[in-house]
Amino acid sequence: MNRFPLFLLLCFVSVAGIAQNRDYTARIVDADTGEPLPCVGIFVSRENTTLTNFDGEFRIKALPSDTLRMTCVGHKTLRLCANELPQVVEMQVNEGRMSEVTVMGMERLLSDVARETEKAYKKTKKSRSQYFYRQTTVVRERQDIVEAFVDARSTVNLRDLHFFSGRHGQTWETGQAKSSLFSNQNLHHVLELAPMIFDSEFWGMLTTPLCKGRSISQYRELYDIEVEEISHEGRELYKIVLHSVKKETPMMVGTLYVDKQEKRVLSFDGQLLNMTLDFHAGSAFRSGVSVGVNLDFKINYTHDGSSSEVANMSMQTSFDGYQTRTMVFNVSDMPYMQGHKGIATKENMLETIDVAGYDSTFWANHEIIKRTKEEQEIAQAVINREREEVGIHVEADTPSPLGRLADRARLFGERIPQEKVFVHMDNTGYFLGDTIWFAAYTRRTDNGHPSKISRVLYAELWNHDGYLVERKLVEMREGRGHGFFALPDTLYSGYFELRAYTRWQLNWGQTEHPHNKNTELWFYNKEMAKDYFRDYEKLYSRVFPVYDKPKQEGEYTRDMTLRPLRRYFRKDEKKPGLVLSLFPEGGNLVAGVPCRVAFE
Repeated sequence: MNRFPLFLLLCFVSVAGIAQNRDYTARIVDADTGEPLPCVGIFVSRENTTLTNFDGEFRIKALPSDTLRMTCVGHKTLRLCANELPQVVEMQVNEGRMSEVTVMGMERLLSDVARETEKAYKKTKKSRSQYFYRQTTVVRERQDIVEAFVDARSTVNLRDLHFFSGRHGQTWETGQAKSSLFSNQNLHHVLELAPMIFDSEFWGMLTTPLCKGRSISQYRELYDIEVEEISHEGRELYKIVLHSVKKETPMMVGTLYVDKQEKRVLSFDGQLLNMTLDFHAGSAFRSGVSVGVNLDFKINYTHDGSSSEVANMSMQTSFDGYQTRTMVFNVSDMPYMQGHKGIATKENMLETIDVAGYDSTFWANHEIIKRTKEEQEIAQAVINREREEVGIHVEADTPSPLGRLADRARLFGERIPQEKVFVHMDNTGYFLGDTIWFAAYTRRTDNGHPSKISRVLYAELWNHDGYLVERKLVEMREGRGHGFFALPDTLYSGYFELRAYTRWQLNWGQTEHPHNKNTELWFYNKEMAKDYFRDYEKLYSRVFPVYDKPKQEGEYTRDMTLRPLRRYFRKDEKKPGLVLSLFPEGGNLVAGVPCRVAFE
C-alpha cells in the first residue's frame, strides 16, 4: 500500500529536475516610436535582475515558469512568463493628465522636491552600495572599453568611488597610439551627475533642476516648467518637464518623475546644455574652448524609508569625433558582492582599476548587462589584438571577449616589465665610523632574469628622524652593481634605513602623505620636504641599527645616543621689520654742533 505514494514522489522529483534555468533574451522598444528603451529593469527576484542596454536588449537566466517584470518610469509595467517572451517587447507610454499643481505653482513644487531631496541626503549621506560599471569610448580611430565593480556613496548622486575589481582595454583601427592608461582619464566623473549634486567640485559650475535654497523667482529665471500627473504601478506621479530659459548657462534640462505624495524623485531623463567639457582636468569646464556637447542621461532611484538611492543610470555623449557611453547598475543584492573593499579613485580612473586588479570570481557566469553589438565588437577586438601580439591563435568564436586573466597578466608583463631590487649588505648592524658595503641586483618580474631596463640604481641612507643622509648613484651592469656608505662619527646613532630603487620602479605605487606649505617650512628646501612626505610601494627597504663608536678599540658595546627629535627650520621668510643705522661724520655726534650723518 505504501509503494504507490513513493512512486509518485519519485516522479515529481524527476519532473522538477527537468526544469532548469535557461537564458532568455529579448529587445524592448517604445510602442509608439519603435525606439529601443535603455535602462528598463528586468526583475525575476531580488537577487536576479538586469537592465536593458543602449539597444534595448537584455539577457537573463530564469525558469520557463518564472514571471519577468519589466519596469521603466514613464511607461506601463509589463509582466510576461519567461517561456512566452517574444523577441521584441513593446512598452506603452503612461498617459498623462493636467495637474492641479499648475494652478498652485510649479516652481513651488520644485522647491518642495529639492527640500525633500536634501533631507534624504542628510539622513543617509554615508550609505554605500555596489555597482556594475561599463563604459565604452570611441575617439576617432581608437576604441576603449572599461568594465568594473564599484563601491560608492549612493544617496541622491554617486560619489567617493572605490574600484575593487575591473578590466579595460584599447584597440586602434590603424597603427598604434599612446595608451590612455597613462593619461588623466577621469570619465568616471559622469557618475556624479544627478538632479541635485552633492560633494563634487568637478560639476561646481553646473546649474541643476534641484538646488538648496533656490527661490521661486530664481526657478522662473532659469526654467520654463510643465507639469502632468501620471499613474505608475499604482502610484500617482508628477511628470515635470523642464526647458531652459538661460540660453548660454551650463545647465540640466529634461523630465523629472516625482512621487506625488512624498515629493521624492523616482527618475530623471535629462540632458546637459551649453557645456564645454574637459575630461582631462579637475573640472568639467574648459576655458576659451568652444566644443559643442550633447550629453544625454537617465537616472533611476529606489526608496527605502528615508533613503533615496541611485538604482541605475545611463549616459551618452558625442562631440568633435568623440563618443562615449556609460551604464551603471546597482548589484548590492547579488550574493557575490558581499565583504569586499575597493581602491579609492585617483584622478586617473584606469590606473585605479589596474591597482584594484582583476578578480575572476566576480566575473564568472555574470554578464550583469548584455553588451550591445558595438560594445561586443570593441571587446572582441581588444582581446584579439592582445592575443595576436603574443602569438596566441584567435578562434572566430573566442569566448570571454576581454580574455582570460592569465593572458592579460602575461601581456602586461611583457609589454611593461617591472623591476625588483635585491640588496646584500656586509653586516646586520654597524658602529659610527664603519663603512657599509653592499651589492645590488635588479631582476625582471616577468621572467626573473637580470634587468637591462635601468642602468642606474639609486641607493639612499636615511636616519631615524626620517631625513636623507646621503644618496648614491650606482652603475648597474647586466643587472648588478655595488657601492658603499661611510658612517662618520659626527652622526648620531640610531636605527637607519637603506633604500634602493630604480627610476623605472617609481612608475608604480606612489603615496603622498598629507602636508601643506606650513609643514614645508620645517625643512631646508622643498626637495627635502618632498622626500620626507613621499613614499613608493616598490622600493627596497631595510632598517638596521647603528651604535655609538666604541670608546676603546675592541669594546663593542651596543649603546645608542639618540638625538632629540626635532625638525630642521629654515629662516623666517616673512617680511622683515625696518632697521635704521646712523653713521655720523667723524664717528660721533656732538650736542649743539651741526654734523653730516649717513644712514642705512
